[in-house]
Amino acid sequence: SIKMLRDIRKHKTQFISIFLMAFLGVFVFSGVGGGSLGLETSVNQFYEDTNLADGWIYSPYLNDLFLYNVEMLGATNQMERHVVVDSQADFENKPDVTLHFVENNTISKFYLVEGSPLDINDANAVWLDKSFADAQGLNVGDRISFESEEYVIDKEIKGLGYSPEYVYHTSDHSMIQDYNNIGFAYMSHKAFPEDTVPYNVLNVKFEGSPDTYSKLLDYRLNGYYSTFVKQSDHPSVYQFSEEIAKHKMMADIFPVVFLIVSMLILLTTMTRIISHQRMQIGILKANGFKNSTITLHYISYGFWLVLTGSILGLILGPKIIPPIFYPSMIKTYKLPLWSPTGNMNFIYLIVLMTIFSLAVSYRAISSISQEKPSDAIKPKAPKISTSGFIERLKIWKKLSFNFRWNYRDAKRNRLRSVMTIIGVMGCSALLIGAFGLYDGLNDVKDWEYNQINHYESKLIIDDNTSTSQINDAVGDVNGDKIMEESIEIESDNTKKLGSLIVLNGTDLITPTDKDKNKIEIRNNEVSISQKMADMLNLSIGDTVKWHIMGSDKWVDTKIDKIHADPFSQGFIMSPYKLEELGLNYTPTSILTS
Repeated sequence: SIKMLRDIRKHKTQFISIFLMAFLGVFVFSGVGGGSLGLETSVNQFYEDTNLADGWIYSPYLNDLFLYNVEMLGATNQMERHVVVDSQADFENKPDVTLHFVENNTISKFYLVEGSPLDINDANAVWLDKSFADAQGLNVGDRISFESEEYVIDKEIKGLGYSPEYVYHTSDHSMIQDYNNIGFAYMSHKAFPEDTVPYNVLNVKFEGSPDTYSKLLDYRLNGYYSTFVKQSDHPSVYQFSEEIAKHKMMADIFPVVFLIVSMLILLTTMTRIISHQRMQIGILKANGFKNSTITLHYISYGFWLVLTGSILGLILGPKIIPPIFYPSMIKTYKLPLWSPTGNMNFIYLIVLMTIFSLAVSYRAISSISQEKPSDAIKPKAPKISTSGFIERLKIWKKLSFNFRWNYRDAKRNRLRSVMTIIGVMGCSALLIGAFGLYDGLNDVKDWEYNQINHYESKLIIDDNTSTSQINDAVGDVNGDKIMEESIEIESDNTKKLGSLIVLNGTDLITPTDKDKNKIEIRNNEVSISQKMADMLNLSIGDTVKWHIMGSDKWVDTKIDKIHADPFSQGFIMSPYKLEELGLNYTPTSILTS
């Protein structure tokens, strides 16, 4: 032990590097991995507690016959109807609040945090989004009014909480979460202002795969429903699962790099130490020390450093890293619990790193431990270097002495040379990846907000706005009308949610190709985004079927062009082409510079 500590002190720079690499590898893996695993565990528990729907069927015909047909599919285990309507709360800023009038609150249930549980028989109460309530300064017992179409709904707040359908929640008015302007509310179906409740969403739980269930719906109820959204495609579920996937990717990449670099440093360091201590090893062998004792002594160098660094990384990682990125995520996502957790993978990584450290150290000591004491006590004979292909070329003699010396030295020590290259490659890859990501995000921002979109403001048009009012607003702000809708695209039995943008000759949006070159989409052409085309395996000349969300009218469209957009994935066309397909051009927003 005394000799080991003395050697470590003598070569402290190398051994500190080994310790730090082992520490950082487990630190990042357990920190980021524990954070992402905590997110996954928390959201899955939240989904289980609230019985999140396996799918959502959107239809205006949710009567008893429709329910009977859904039940007769055979795969349906549970279902519940909702009325989901948009509204504006009675505040100065007119925040958007999505109202859910629930049939029995058994699927995608309201998760209570404060107040009394949702009472399906209470027609005078509302259960409100806690984030929205906090932003507006509302408490249990306050009253709140909502305006929706021709209705004014005034209720008492009986509870505050969360919903599994709104872990991630944005509005058309903003790309970031501003809970002063968006929220949701749950009420009993008895609170609906009409005697007949016009249910428009059916939450379902089912057996089997979502694709099989979708085919069963098409077979039995084709034409009676507009859209089926499976759980993985729900905007909130999809966005949060993508967030978890990003964290898992980071947790998987960093430990590999740190593990490789630490093992390379350990191998080169131990090889150098053992080479310098050949005479000491020979003397020990001559004095009766067994090969196993000498081997155990030298492999313990890396073992204790790697084990200590790994354990320290395991302890500190989950305590330091999750609190760094959780606060920013809490502003974007809403869960009742945020807590990092761990699993056996963290222990497996430590075991793997210590095994590698033993193997690497053994590789360094194995050759000399088998030598006779009389051979080990002598300096090691230099490796014989033979002339290779490069050295037989005419250019060899024209190269500098330093170059030839370095080349031959590297040739005699191939393993260490390769390890040096790999180590530098790993560190450089991390640096280039980090700076490349930073540059890439800035490039995407410039592409989206300077090269494609040139407008300064977007005015969202209310559903009940008349054509004359729209035209007056366009004249007042010198703007351009466009239409934006959510759509569902189907190709070869694969369905994807996307967006439709109908440009009305505006020069405030400039479609580009994947090389960021401006492209012109003529009045009689339809362009699909590059990513959507890739996901559906489509190319120019193919025909694809699609419909606007909320409408059961499907149309077939030929692809004329392919554009690229870092955010919006779907179709771009003109009002002329839209009406040629039999759909109405209804402006949804006004762009202005």
